[in-house]
Amino acid sequence: MNKKRLLCFLLSIMMILAGCSKQNKANPANSNNQGNVSETQDQTETPQPTETSRRQAYEQSKYLVAETIQSKALANNILDEPTERDVYICLPPSYFESDKRYPVVYYLHGLGAKPSAFPMASGMDLFKQFTGGAKEFILVCVDGDCKSNMGTSFYVNSPVIGNWEDYVVDEVVSYIDENYRTIAERDSRGICGFSMGGFGSLNLALRHPDIYSSVFAISPCFYVDEDIESAIPIWKEQLMTGIARAFSPKVDDPDKIYGNIPKMDHSSEDAKIIKDYKNGLGNLNQKLDDYVALNMPLKAIWIRYGEEEPYGWIPRACQELAKGMDDRNIEYVVDSHSGGHIVESGVMEGQIVPFFDSNLVFDE
Repeated sequence: MNKKRLLCFLLSIMMILAGCSKQNKANPANSNNQGNVSETQDQTETPQPTETSRRQAYEQSKYLVAETIQSKALANNILDEPTERDVYICLPPSYFESDKRYPVVYYLHGLGAKPSAFPMASGMDLFKQFTGGAKEFILVCVDGDCKSNMGTSFYVNSPVIGNWEDYVVDEVVSYIDENYRTIAERDSRGICGFSMGGFGSLNLALRHPDIYSSVFAISPCFYVDEDIESAIPIWKEQLMTGIARAFSPKVDDPDKIYGNIPKMDHSSEDAKIIKDYKNGLGNLNQKLDDYVALNMPLKAIWIRYGEEEPYGWIPRACQELAKGMDDRNIEYVVDSHSGGHIVESGVMEGQIVPFFDSNLVFDE
């Protein structure tokens, strides 16, 4: 963006902040919470924009777009899971002022979150990084909230909850490439996510290095195998049915659970069910072997977790992944931050943007 265009852009943002723009009807970020200028305010003074008003201006601008995708991949589910899914697209500042094409980074949210949460919280930070000189990419926030399954899609294929992996990898990517000016190549495509989405982003990147070239996984919910059996009592209280439907589905189930749940009686049947869970959430060395066998190395892998992580299996799994990648000569970064199970403040400007700036191919 040249200086003249940048000046015009900044002036337009200031007009928005002063309440001079209309709401974008296509944008679900719009709300009725806009503050009105007080009738008693001294009109001779120009009100100074606050961080809140800047964020509201961004959320109501043309740079944050909501779309709905009708999924065929999810239509096979047996729980009447909605096949219309929301997707949120954060466009870079120069998108409407040029004909250039952009790399795309896909973000997968965690359990209990909504696909709109990350762009609402971090979209303005991303926008500020771009106007500050960072290389521009499109950020796409994908809906992984399996409403019929306590939110636990884990972005995997299941005959019970639907083929979420196919939805993310095939349908969302195709939709974005067909409808936006993207660089539709794996070298210009990255993926990231948090918690359940951290699992999803790393799992999908390892399984589909032909689609994604770089992955940034925050607190990915993987397990070392020995942690899975000790976690099952916790799952029974919270997520057992959801995990069973995702990783050990049971379509013909008169009990309507639609997932295999172990009785923990050391039976051969229990062993088969636990093996399903390990193949899904654990079995890390096999996952790495399968990735190496594809003979298409990812350009960059970064795994990040909290030093105060309350879910102890996550740091253990991250270190197990690090050891496995060392053994296979896979290049990676595994590091930690001082917090817990969170997307830390400042991660967009501190880690995500520099990581993808360095590892994606841009249209120069």
